[in-house]
Amino acid sequence: TVSSPLETFPLFVRGNAGIVSQPYTNRMASAPLQELIVTVFDGGEGTHTTFLYEDDGESCCEENGAFLKTEIETVREADRLILRFRPSGNGFSSLPEKRNLTLIFKGFPEFEPAVSGSFTLENGREIKMPDVNPRLPLELAYTFTV
Repeated sequence: TVSSPLETFPLFVRGNAGIVSQPYTNRMASAPLQELIVTVFDGGEGTHTTFLYEDDGESCCEENGAFLKTEIETVREADRLILRFRPSGNGFSSLPEKRNLTLIFKGFPEFEPAVSGSFTLENGREIKMPDVNPRLPLELAYTFTV
């Protein structure tokens, strides 16, 4: 049993899970997903896999292969964290060529990104990466400074 005031909502998350979200929008299919937010919760050493499924949200084109399914794997080792994004599928007409990716880390020690490219690190806990191609695989590694 967990007690919680009425103003808060307890969220239980499996360790090392990546929770995928987006900024608020009135209707999810009203615009292409321009910013993807992945919040990862530390669970000690181990691996967790999450999937993000995307299609145009309006037609049945996914029946003909017009979708994107991205496997998001989180690997937590003693002193580092690895995130792997593995997209599959043909994509769909309204899939943006590039979008912003924000990674938020909850419960992890301070870390230094071991990734090249354009990004900003905020408070040792949040990384913002502009212009990420959602159709290409991506692997990111972070080493903890503890």
